[in-house]
Amino acid sequence: MKNKLLAGKIALIVGGSQGIGLATAALFAEEGATVIITGRNRASLETAIAKIQGNVRKAITSA
Repeated sequence: MKNKLLAGKIALIVGGSQGIGLATAALFAEEGATVIITGRNRASLETAIAKIQGNVRKAITSA
């Protein structure tokens, strides 16, 4: 079993619903972090959460 590099850590990814932010959030979650992503669009955040495997939370910022 592989040790998770970020197990027990919390990561806040601003702009985590698309692009580099989404890729970073997915990688951090894969490595065991609890991930909090922010974005301006609720639907995009929900889609991103569905794509990310692991412990992910969301926060919404105002546009």
